[in-house]
This record gives sequence, structure tokens and C-alpha cells, in this order.
Amino acid sequence: MKLTLGISVPDGGTALLELLLESAALPQSGGNDVAVHCTCHGEEQRQLLLDSSFALPIERVHVVPRETAKFMHHNSVTHSRCINALYAGKADGIAVLCDFDGAFVLPDWDEVLVEQIERQKLAFFGAPYSDLHVVEFSLPAGNIRTMKYQGKPNCILIAYSPEVIRPLSSVLCTFEALYGDPRAIAIRFIATPADSEIFGMPVGSFALLHTGTRVAEMIAQHRLRYGVLERTDSCHRVLRIPDDFADCPNPLRPEEYSYGGQPFFVHFRKGTRKSGDSSAHHNYRPEDFARDVRLWLRRTGGTGT
Repeated sequence: MKLTLGISVPDGGTALLELLLESAALPQSGGNDVAVHCTCHGEEQRQLLLDSSFALPIERVHVVPRETAKFMHHNSVTHSRCINALYAGKADGIAVLCDFDGAFVLPDWDEVLVEQIERQKLAFFGAPYSDLHVVEFSLPAGNIRTMKYQGKPNCILIAYSPEVIRPLSSVLCTFEALYGDPRAIAIRFIATPADSEIFGMPVGSFALLHTGTRVAEMIAQHRLRYGVLERTDSCHRVLRIPDDFADCPNPLRPEEYSYGGQPFFVHFRKGTRKSGDSSAHHNYRPEDFARDVRLWLRRTGGTGT
């Protein structure tokens, strides 16, 4: 089976991308062909990616313009463009979109995705959003608390069959189209049971809209079957988080996702920000993340035990 791994690579993201591709190459089952497609933001970076000697070679790089205006969700606008470029690109078999600052840590991770998408016929399979990350807004009507949609896969890590999903939607992300204006506020009031079904949140709450929202809408609209990994940002098995971890703001806490009780994918979170801001990583740096992933892979010998 052909799998196409699609990765959005920001400026300064090469080191973490190298780790991701190293982890993706080591525990492969050998029964599937994994291609790598990326996005970047300039021709110089594109050529650098194509010329690099990663553990998995990069087959194609799309140059996507970065959102230059600075506002609350400008990075999500850029990410929306990247997701749609990868979604529109050639992908046979199974497409897998994931963040550049993650790593696969389960042996035969590719076979898990083939099992879920090809054999179990799930439309989407991947990572759910945190149920602890609350963003507060101060609005004219008062202060509100928001969360991202719950219980469904999102673009941190998501697998799907292009043959099944593309006929349902020309894009995988509508964030830029709806909220690309700096004056826009990317929230939605959960007013009806239908809204509640889409977002996995109770009526009367507020959803923080993000790049994965179109996925949640498609699942509800077309009654698509899906599956999610189990998420934790505590009780880590792969990552050795320092003692001050409890003081780290939730959006910056590294995550582990498990499948069948075993670690499957780890996510550093906000990799570009942490790489350039020593106050953002709370004594857990990109090099610490890379150390822990590589140590786990060496210890397990590709067996995950």
C-alpha cells in the first residue's frame, strides 16, 4: 500500500522534520511504500528540503505563501493554506497529514493506518484535540471560554483515503476562507444539537475554530466513520518531562498519543515558537524531545516494548 506523508514545514523546522522522518523510517513494517510531501514558504527552503539527506527522501515540496499580517490566528491561516496544498497534491492509497514537530514511536505505525483506513474502512483516523486547552476571549458581551472540537481527528495527525474524501470536498480546511480577515474572531456558539454533534461539545458552549474544523463538519454531514488515538499530556512513557512540567501552559505541553495501550505518536507542540523562545519550552527543549524519541526507539529496538 502507498502512503503519502504530508508535512507543513515552517522556517526553522528542519531539525524537527529530520527527527519525524527518522522516526517514520525506523519502525516501518516494510510492507508499504511511504512517500513524503512537504510545504514550505520559499524557493530557497524548498531546494534545501529536496537536497537534504533525510531518512525518508522528500518526493515533492509545495511553496505556500506565509500570512504576513500579524494577528491572533495568522499562523492558522498559513497552516490552512499548507493543508489544502497537501490535500490537493497527488496522493495514492492513504494520505497522512501530520505536524512537523511530532514523531512516530510504535512499530509498524504504517500498518496501523492501513488497517484503520483500508481494511476497517474508516474515513478518518488520527489524533484528537486536548480537552484541557481553554482559550478565553474578552468580548463586548462579556468574557467567554472556548475549546477546540472534541473526540474527532484533527490535522496534528490524520489519515484518510483521498479516493473517498476528495469527492466530498474540494478542500480539507476552510479556515482561511472564513477567518482570513484579521478582524474575524474564529469562534462559534454551540446553539443546537446539530452543532453539538459536530463539535463534540454541549449546547451553550463556545468552540474555538481551527484548521481541523472542516473534518468535524464532514464527519457529521456525511455520517463518516472515524477513529481516534488516545491522548495524554501527563503520565508520559516516551517523553521525560522535567519537574516544572505542571507549570507549563497547556498549549505548550508535549503530547503522547497511544494505540492499543502503546505509544504511537508524540507531539512536541508549538515547535517553531519553542525553538526560538527559551521561555516557551519550560526546560524541555527540542533537543530534549529528540533525545527522548531516539532513546525510546533504541530501547524498543523497533518493537515498542
